[in-house]
Amino acid sequence: MTRQSLLSFAMLLLTACLGDAEKNISTDQQVEGMEIFRITQSLEESLFFALQSFDYFKTVNPDILPGCPDITVNDANRTVSLVFSAKSTCTNNANTPRTGRILLQYITRSVLESSVVLTYDNYSFKGNAIEGLREFRRLTSIANPNRRTEIFENLIIRNEKNSSSRLNGSFVHQVTLQNSTLTQFSSGGTIEGRNIAGRAIKMTQGTLRNYDVSCILSGTLMPKQGSESWVITHGTGQPFTHSLSYTGENPCKSTATLTLQDGRVIVVQSP
Repeated sequence: MTRQSLLSFAMLLLTACLGDAEKNISTDQQVEGMEIFRITQSLEESLFFALQSFDYFKTVNPDILPGCPDITVNDANRTVSLVFSAKSTCTNNANTPRTGRILLQYITRSVLESSVVLTYDNYSFKGNAIEGLREFRRLTSIANPNRRTEIFENLIIRNEKNSSSRLNGSFVHQVTLQNSTLTQFSSGGTIEGRNIAGRAIKMTQGTLRNYDVSCILSGTLMPKQGSESWVITHGTGQPFTHSLSYTGENPCKSTATLTLQDGRVIVVQSP
């Protein structure tokens, strides 16, 4: 066999191998499903902090908060620093370990508008690093005073292998207060971006996610109910649609059910 023939054969073999690899990657929907869980958990776990008022952190006992952070409140620039570490005495951190810092900046933009900017600083949740910032705006309204709108761009979530998802999002959060204390909140919105394989990813909400603050304080982060659709576009342009739904079994026990495009089901239960 001539050298040119050998090269042609090698190129043919390499092309075939790459084709098989792409086929295996594109059909590994279970990997896509687990990434969806990582994204949703990484986004929802810090909502509790961002929806609190500035004054809340002045008096709250850090030992009752998720992750038991060290709290520093700066009145001059209206910031709250939450520093997380592996504390053996933190009972509600066993299943949801956090490290690093969350910085909250409370900004008054006008008489009617204010916002909270959440910035992740070398922050990790359950082994997933989160990079970027999120802004939560409040527009004072008699019709709907407890509404918060959230936007973020180029938020990065890295897994333990340093593979990253890059996301843009737009959400609306509705909070319920009793005597100025946050007791419940609901969330709904959209996400667009790319997943760890570089494929386009998009989430649209079906029904709102509903959260109970007392359950969050006991270590349960998952919502009591909610549904959403996740569409991932593969290299061939073929969209794969995965459906995620939440159900509450008792006051602080939730189940997340992800139904993949191929019919397989992944079930995750709250601790």
